[in-house]
Amino acid sequence: MKLSTIKLAGFKSFVDPTNIPLTSNLTGIVGPNGCGKSNVIDAVRWVMGESSAKHLRGDSMADVIFNGSSARKPVGQASIELIFDNSDGKIGGQFASFGEISVRRKVGRDGASAYYLNGARCRRKDITSLFLGTGLGPRGYSIIEQGTISRIIEAKPEELRTYLEEAAGISKYKERRRETENRIRHTRDNLDRLSDLRDEVSKQLEHLQRQKRGAERYQRYQTEKRQIEAELIVLRLRELNTDNDERERQLSARQTELEAKLSDLRGVETRIEKTRAGYTDAQDKFNQVQETFYKVGADIARLEQDLQHRRDLKQRQKSEFEELKQQVDELEQHLQRDEVEVKALEKSLLDLEPGLVAAKQEQQQAESGLQKLQQQNDEAEGYWQKLTTQLAQNDQALEVARTDLQHHQRYSEELGERQQRLSTDQTGNDLDQRLQDLEQLRSAQSEHQQKASTAHDQLEMTQKELNGRRLMRDEINERVQSLRDQLAHDGGRKSSLEALQAHRESSAAPFHDWLDSHGWKNESAIWQNLKVEEPWAPVVEMVLSPWLEAVTIADTAALTAAEELEQGQAQLMFFDEYEANAEADRLASKVQAPAPVIAVLNQVRVAPDVATAWSWRPGLQAGESIVTADGVWLGANWLCINRGSTSEDSVLAREAELRQLETTVDKTSAKLEETRSQLKECDLDIEKLEQQVKNEFSAVREFDRALSESSARFEEREQRHQSFRARLLAAQNEQGEVVNLIENAERKTAELRDTVDRYTTRKAELVDEHQQARQQYESAKTELELGRRQAEEARTLSQTLSVQLESQKSSQSTASNALERAQRQLEQSKIRQTELSSGIAGSDQPITDGEQQLQTQLQQRVEVEEMLADARTTVETLESEQAKLEQTRIDADQTVQTVREAINDIQLNAQETRVRRQTLLDQLKELNLEFETIDAELKTETTVEAWQDRLEKVNRRITRLGAINLAAIEEFDEQSERKQYLDAQNDDLTEGLETLEKAIKKIDAETKERFKETYDQVNEGLQRLFPKLFGGGKAYLELNDSDLLNAGVTVMARPPGKRNSTIHLLSGGEKALTAVALVFAIFELNPAPFCLLDEVDAPLDDNNVGRFCEIVREMSDHIQFVIITHNKVTMEMVHQLTGVTMQEAGVSRLVAVDLDQAVEMAAVQ
Repeated sequence: MKLSTIKLAGFKSFVDPTNIPLTSNLTGIVGPNGCGKSNVIDAVRWVMGESSAKHLRGDSMADVIFNGSSARKPVGQASIELIFDNSDGKIGGQFASFGEISVRRKVGRDGASAYYLNGARCRRKDITSLFLGTGLGPRGYSIIEQGTISRIIEAKPEELRTYLEEAAGISKYKERRRETENRIRHTRDNLDRLSDLRDEVSKQLEHLQRQKRGAERYQRYQTEKRQIEAELIVLRLRELNTDNDERERQLSARQTELEAKLSDLRGVETRIEKTRAGYTDAQDKFNQVQETFYKVGADIARLEQDLQHRRDLKQRQKSEFEELKQQVDELEQHLQRDEVEVKALEKSLLDLEPGLVAAKQEQQQAESGLQKLQQQNDEAEGYWQKLTTQLAQNDQALEVARTDLQHHQRYSEELGERQQRLSTDQTGNDLDQRLQDLEQLRSAQSEHQQKASTAHDQLEMTQKELNGRRLMRDEINERVQSLRDQLAHDGGRKSSLEALQAHRESSAAPFHDWLDSHGWKNESAIWQNLKVEEPWAPVVEMVLSPWLEAVTIADTAALTAAEELEQGQAQLMFFDEYEANAEADRLASKVQAPAPVIAVLNQVRVAPDVATAWSWRPGLQAGESIVTADGVWLGANWLCINRGSTSEDSVLAREAELRQLETTVDKTSAKLEETRSQLKECDLDIEKLEQQVKNEFSAVREFDRALSESSARFEEREQRHQSFRARLLAAQNEQGEVVNLIENAERKTAELRDTVDRYTTRKAELVDEHQQARQQYESAKTELELGRRQAEEARTLSQTLSVQLESQKSSQSTASNALERAQRQLEQSKIRQTELSSGIAGSDQPITDGEQQLQTQLQQRVEVEEMLADARTTVETLESEQAKLEQTRIDADQTVQTVREAINDIQLNAQETRVRRQTLLDQLKELNLEFETIDAELKTETTVEAWQDRLEKVNRRITRLGAINLAAIEEFDEQSERKQYLDAQNDDLTEGLETLEKAIKKIDAETKERFKETYDQVNEGLQRLFPKLFGGGKAYLELNDSDLLNAGVTVMARPPGKRNSTIHLLSGGEKALTAVALVFAIFELNPAPFCLLDEVDAPLDDNNVGRFCEIVREMSDHIQFVIITHNKVTMEMVHQLTGVTMQEAGVSRLVAVDLDQAVEMAAVQ
C-alpha cells in the first residue's frame, strides 16, 4: 500500500486546488519558514480523522479553512483527499479488491465535517477502522513531527505502550475488548434490573393471590345481589303499572273539563273583537281633532314668538342709538388731543437732524483714515511673511539638494560596481529546443485533461443517479414502514370493533336461535342496514333503541311463530306494500334504511336547538316527537336526554367505523404490496449502479494519475523555461540600462553641486531683507491701533444720535396712525346713527298687525278645545268597556291554563312512569332476565321494603370485604406467566454473560501474546539501530509491571561514553536520535504504508544527520517517506523535491523537482 497523491483545496494557505504527486519513496518538501510546508502534514492528519483543533494548530475546526489574505477573500469550505495505491491488498475487508482507495474529508464554515470513502459518504468511524493496525491515523506513529519526537521519548510508560500496541496490531483487539466490556456491563445492568423485576413480580404474585380469593367471594355475593336487584325491579314495575292506570283515569276527566272552559273563552274573545272595532273608530276621530288642536297651538306660538322678536329688536336699536351718540362726542375730543401731539413730534425731528449729519461726516473721515492705516499695515505684514516663507523654502531646498547630492554620489559608486559585475556574466543556451519540448508536454497535458474531464463527468452523472436511487429507496422504505404501521393500527382497531359487535350479537343468542328455527337466519338486524349522517348516529340509536336488534321480514307467518318463542324478546319489522319516503324536516332524512325504519323516523321531527323544539311541542300530533342533534328527545308530555356517548358505546358508530376500516385495510394492503415491488426494483437498480460507479471510479483514478504526472512534468519544465528566459533577458537589458544610469548619475551630481551653491548665496541675502521688513511692520502696527480708537469714538456718537432720531420718527408715525383711525371710527359711528333712526321709525306698524292675528288664533283654539273634550269622553267610555272584557278573557284563559297544566302534570307523571318502567325493563334486559319469568316466581304479598332489606344485607357483606380488585384473577394469571418469562430471560442473560467473559479472556490471551512478541522484536530493533545512529552506545526497552495487559514501557538510552540514569538527562539532539531509533524499530516490525517526517533532523548536527539519512535511505526500499526539512544533507538524499512558496502573500503554491530526472538532464548536457 502506497500514498500516491495528496489533493488540497481551501485548506489553510492552500486556497487553490493543489495536487502533490508522490511518485518516489523518498520525497522532500522544502521552503522558507511560514510558507505552509507543515500544512501538508496537518492535512494528512486531518483527513484521517483528527477531531482536535489543538493538534491542527487552531482553535476550532473552521480554522482549517482559508480565511483570506490581503488580495483574496475567504472561502467557504476546505477539502483534502488522499489516494492510496492498494495493489498489494494490504487494506483488507470489503476494500481488498480495490486497486486504488480514495479517502476524502471536507468541512464548511459551520465546523461540520463530511467523510467520503471511494466517493461514497461514510462515518469518521469507518475511516479510523480502515486504518486500524496499520500505524496510520491522526495519532499513529506514521506521522512524526519535531514535537512528536520529544513527546514519544518523554512520554509516560502508559502512553508509550500505545505505540507498541499499534505496531502489534492489537488496537483492533482493544476496540473489540472495549465493546465486549460494554456489552458485559450492559448485560450485568440488565441482570440487575431483571432481578429487581423478578423480586417485584414475586411480591405482586403473593399480593394478587390474596386479592384473588377476595375477588372470588365478591363475585359470589354479586351474583346473589344481581338476583335480588332483578326481583326488586319486578316489584317496582308492579307498583308503576298500578300508578299508570290511576293517571289514565284522571287524564280523561281533566280533558273533558278543558273543552268546557275553552268554549267560554271563545265567547268572551268574540265580544272583545266587536268592542275593539268601535274603539278604533272613536280613536281615529279623537286623533283628527287633536291634530287640529295642535296645529292651532303651533300657529299661536309662532305669532307670539314673532311679535316678541320685533319688540326686542326695537328696544335694542334704541339702546344702540344712545351709545353711539355718547361715542361720537368722545371721539371728537380724542381727535383734538392727537393733532396737538403730532405737531410737537414734528418740531422735535427738525431739531435732531442737523446734529446727526455732522456726526456722520466725522465718522466717515475717521473710517477713511483707518482704512489707509490698515492697508499700510497689511502691506508691511505681507512683505515680512513673504520673506519668512522664502527663507524657510530656501533652507528646505538647500537641505534637499545636499541630501540628493550625497545619494547620487553613493548611487554612482553602486552603478560602477554593478557594471563591472554584469560585464563578467555571460549566459547562453539553446532556447528553441526548450520551447519545442515545452510544447510537446503541453499537448500531452491537454489530451490527459480532456480524458480525465470526460471520465469525471461520467462518474458524477452515475453517482448522482445512484444517490437519487438511494434516496428513492429510503423514501420507499419509509412508505413501507408507514403502511405497515397504518395496517397494524387499522387491523387492531377493526378487531376491537368486531369483538364488541360479536359480544352484542352473542347477548341475543335465544332470539337468533328462534330466527334460525323459522328460516330467517340470513336476515340481518336493523342496525346492520343503517347508514346515518354525522352527527346524528347517537340520536338515531336513541330513537330506535327498542328496534336495533329487530329484523325486517315480509312473512306474515311471524305472528304464528311468535307464539312459539317461550323465553326472551323478539323484534320484527314488516315490509309494507308501499314504499315510505323520508320527509325533509324529519329524522328519516338523516339515514338510509329499510322502509319500516323510515316510517318510524318520519314521526320524529328535527329541531336546530332545544328552544325551537320546545316551541314546536304544542303542535305535535299523536305519536310525533322532536329531536335535536345534541341528544334531546322531546314529546308532547315527556323528555329524554342522551349525551356523552362515544363510538365505543354506540353500535351504529361502531358499525360505520367498521365498514370504513374494512375498505381502508384492503386499500392499505394493496398499496403495501405495490410499494414492496417498487422497493425490489429500486434495489436491483442500485446494485447495477454501484458496480458501474466502481468501474468508472477506477477509470477516473487512472486518468487522474496520468493527468497529475503529465501536469507535474509540464509545470516543472515551464518553470525552468520561464526562469531561464527571464534571467537571459534581464542580463541583456540590465547591461544597457546600467551604462545610461551611470551617465545620468554623473550629470545629475554636477547639477546638484551648482544648486547647493546657489541656495547658500540666496540664504544670506534673504536674512538681511527679512530684518528690515520686521522693523517696518512694527511701526505700521502702532499707527493702526491709534486710528482704530479715533474711528470707534466717532462711530459711537453717530449711533447715539441715530437712535434718538429713529425713536422720534416712530412716535410721530404712531400718533399719525392713531389720528387716522379715530377719524375713520367717527365717520362710521355717524353713519350707524342714521341707520338706527330709520329702523326705529319703521318698526311700529308690523307690531300692530301681529297683535291682531294673535287674537284671531286664540278664539279658534277655544272652539277646537271643546271638540277635543267630546271626542276624549267617547274614547274613554269604549276603553273602559274593552278593559272589562279583556279582564274577563284573562280570567277564562287562566282557568284554561290551569286545567292544561294539570293535564300536563298528569301526562309528565305518566311519561315519567313510562320512562322509569322502560328503564327498569332495560335493566332487566341488561341482566338477560325476563319480567314475566321473575313475576311468576314472586309471591303476590312480596313487598319492596322486604326485598330492599335483603339487598342492604348483601351490600353490607360486600362492604365488609373492603376494596376488591376484580382484575386480580386475570392479573394473577398474567403475572404468573410473566414470572416464567422473566426466569427464562434471566437464564439466557446469565449464559450470555459467561460467553462474553470467555471472549474477554481469549482477547486478553491473544493481546498478551502479540504484545510480548512485538515488545521483544521492537526492543531488538532498538538495540540494533541505536548504535548505528550514535556510532555506539546502548538502548533498550523496559516494562514497569509484570502484567502484560497493563504494563507501561520505558526507554533506557546511554550514548557512547555516558552512564545516565534516565532519558531526561540527554540533550535535545540525543533525545531526537533515540526517538528516531525507536520509531524506525517499530517501522521495521510493522511498516506503515508511509511515514511523514516534519523537521525531525532540525536538532541534529551534520554527522548525526548523515547517519539519520543513511538509515532512512535503507528503509526507503520498503517504506515510503515524505520529509519536510531545511537541512541540505537531507535534501541531497531525497529523490523528489517539492518546493512550497508564498510568492502571493498568504497563498501557498508548489514547485516540484524530480532530482533523478534533473541529474539525467545534467548528464546529457
